[in-house]
Amino acid sequence: MNKVTSFTYFTTPEATFLSTTYSVVDEDSGEVTDSNRRETISVFDSDALADIDSIKTYLEGRVNNG
Repeated sequence: MNKVTSFTYFTTPEATFLSTTYSVVDEDSGEVTDSNRRETISVFDSDALADIDSIKTYLEGRVNNG
């Protein structure tokens, strides 16, 4: 099983991208068998883009309003 440990987004003139870091966890033992794996994907799905925008709006509210 893969467990996401962090993610970030960035936008270029071409697209919005999500970069993900994840660990591979053995489903039977629960032990991490590999960590710090990375993947970057371009995002064009409108629902995913709306979700990214919601997280960005939430974080901007936190940093602007404490």
